[in-house]
Amino acid sequence: MRVDYIRTSKKDQNPDLQRRELEAFDCEKKLALASKMLKNHEIPVGKVCEAVGVLRSTLYRRLKPDGSVRQAG
Repeated sequence: MRVDYIRTSKKDQNPDLQRRELEAFDCEKKLALASKMLKNHEIPVGKVCEAVGVLRSTLYRRLKPDGSVRQAG
């Protein structure tokens, strides 16, 4: 079971910003997992997409077919 929380005990803390940071961290973990799986050429791309919960087009938008990260832009 995964538990995340957002602490908003001070006036200057922004819950939306903290939520985005948590989502970005989760996205980076998924990206690393997908990259590792793609580098193992025995795992079909469909299984990689299923494991990280994204569509094939989304996966290839962020990663090259060899598992390396695409440059933004």
